[in-house]
Amino acid sequence: MIDRHSVWQLAGRTVSPHPQNDETALHLDYVDIDYDRLRQHPKIQQYLHSAISGQGYMRSRLQIILNAITAHFQEMVAGPTVTAFMQTIGADLEESEEASTEEVAEAVEERQKRHWTAQQRIERLLKNFIQRYLQGLRSPDFQAFAGYEIVAQNYIIFTHVLWRLFAKDWVESLYVVDALLQSWSFFWGDGAQPGYFYQLLPDQQEQVLQLVHDRHNDASLLAAFFYAAKVATASHAEKQTFALRNTWREILRRRTFSIRPELLIETQRLLARLLPYDPPSPTAIVSGFARLARFDTRSNFLRRLEAPSRYPSDSCAIEKHQVSRRRLGQAVWVDCLVIHVPEALTDQESAVALLQEWMEAEELDYYRITTTGRNDSGGKTRLIYYDVLEQKGRYWVQEQGGKGHELGAMTLPTREWDPVLAQLRTLAIQFDA
Repeated sequence: MIDRHSVWQLAGRTVSPHPQNDETALHLDYVDIDYDRLRQHPKIQQYLHSAISGQGYMRSRLQIILNAITAHFQEMVAGPTVTAFMQTIGADLEESEEASTEEVAEAVEERQKRHWTAQQRIERLLKNFIQRYLQGLRSPDFQAFAGYEIVAQNYIIFTHVLWRLFAKDWVESLYVVDALLQSWSFFWGDGAQPGYFYQLLPDQQEQVLQLVHDRHNDASLLAAFFYAAKVATASHAEKQTFALRNTWREILRRRTFSIRPELLIETQRLLARLLPYDPPSPTAIVSGFARLARFDTRSNFLRRLEAPSRYPSDSCAIEKHQVSRRRLGQAVWVDCLVIHVPEALTDQESAVALLQEWMEAEELDYYRITTTGRNDSGGKTRLIYYDVLEQKGRYWVQEQGGKGHELGAMTLPTREWDPVLAQLRTLAIQFDA
């Protein structure tokens, strides 16, 4: 495993043998590695020969090992090989534990108390592996010494392994979602900070995108986003869903991948293998992408309203109000956003913008916003409402009297990520027709 420790060791630097954040991981004393014998390994010789004949220079120790690791994972990502690999791990751990028990008979009772099943041991091993790999991948030392080709290859292989883990029960799906989020955020960015990819030169980006396309990593990324959102939603994991949304928006906003017809079909096939009893159609997949891009919650919407540049703290609340619904022919209780700030809804344009913001954050069939004056806590100084079913609404100001201003059909505001979703939606409709 390449991590910060091993990168510095290979570079000839001195580091502490067991960093604090690696306490739970399996340790290897890198000073014990015989690099002369390592160079004689057939895999290493293959890369040495390739370097001499193809590029005219000898690769460093780090480049040799990184390429060997990449080749190893390329062999490992095939389904049967991964399964056999993990079964071997479980068997080896079982044998190791049995041997230790026989050697130390007096510790049998204690070992039985803390006995781990093969499943639990595999889970621990995989989690340690994932965390150390993420640490290594994000390490500036690794990136500087390895170069963008190796970083990109490791990202592609690692995210493919994570995608394969969704089909297994070795680790919780939500843990895999977290690992994918860290990988995507590192490589593509999450809106708050640019990803590794966007720090590359234009010609380097082209090479990486070609590699992503050749390895079908663009399709597996789309499939993983769809399934990860499904996992996070089922787990009521709002933190992960917001993180998925932010990274997904960044990918859509930057138009990272070219939208080709085959891309959506490949994505659908990957998801059909993972969800054989309920495979999503292309239209359902794109609908899931759109929901993720616009994901929000009522509590987050209210927090956003009370941001420093908007309304004071504790000035916005959702209350139940009784209103007459013409379409229903009776008075009903509805959720009403009450803003206890007299400057709110000062004009029709800002009132409509606020109502659309609420519509984007939460799907209802009726929206109503009121604001109250300083000396009139119970009255309504301004009001806007919109009936989704009737596609009609009204903006009203108490000081102006009268019936207010009629509002017609409203749509959600257009966002930067909408054009790519529209392209995908058009392709999905064609495929489902």
